[in-house]
Amino acid sequence: MNKITTNDLKPDTYFYVRGKIAYSRLGRQTTDEERAKYNEGKRFPIARNYTHITIHDATIIARDPANPTLEEQYGVQSLYRSSNPDTSGLCFFAKNTSNKLPEIRVRNKETGEYDAFDLKGRELANGLDVTVVMKIFSTNAGNAGVAIDSVIVNEDIKYFSNRTAASNAVMRDLNIVFSDKTQTAEPDDSASAAPQTDASFIDPAQEDVAGTPATPADNPFSAAVDNPFSTAGNNENNENNNYRRY
Repeated sequence: MNKITTNDLKPDTYFYVRGKIAYSRLGRQTTDEERAKYNEGKRFPIARNYTHITIHDATIIARDPANPTLEEQYGVQSLYRSSNPDTSGLCFFAKNTSNKLPEIRVRNKETGEYDAFDLKGRELANGLDVTVVMKIFSTNAGNAGVAIDSVIVNEDIKYFSNRTAASNAVMRDLNIVFSDKTQTAEPDDSASAAPQTDASFIDPAQEDVAGTPATPADNPFSAAVDNPFSTAGNNENNENNNYRRY
């Protein structure tokens, strides 16, 4: 596959990436201080505060896996392998530097439709199954860019807790399992509302040397459904299966 650039893509089109959250900052933008820290040593510093998400076990949702669109092929080229021990499979990183927060969509169990959801400054839990909707847009200079348009939550919504990072470390070091249950009379919601900070996850896709691009298989496709906002891609995921059908 020849390398596809953003300028090869058609503005006002979309592609979809499904996976599990490794890290996200969607409920609020980065601060000036966080952005400055992130930009240290970067060849291409980010000029404005932004929102972003990293997912792992990532696959591209394709309408026709036998003939993926240029945008879907670009999505596959953007997958990479991470050295972070809390990730598995292939990873995908995306950001949005506009002033508008990405829209969050959560399934309404009564209607089956996906309602807009206000995070109120909180962040989605790591490990949550989501579909990231990526939009191609035109810049003022006439070039094309790619940004997060929205994030669809494919399961019951859960929020990030500062206990998560410690839990992962303990699970690795002591070989024990933490549950999601709290055995107290009154649940403590303070940790659930705590925002993530950019220091908690450094994304290899944005580092100069870390991260290895994925090599798509000859026929990296999967099973079919008709709607990317409902049950897209219920099949098992693996590193040689970079596409799922709508």
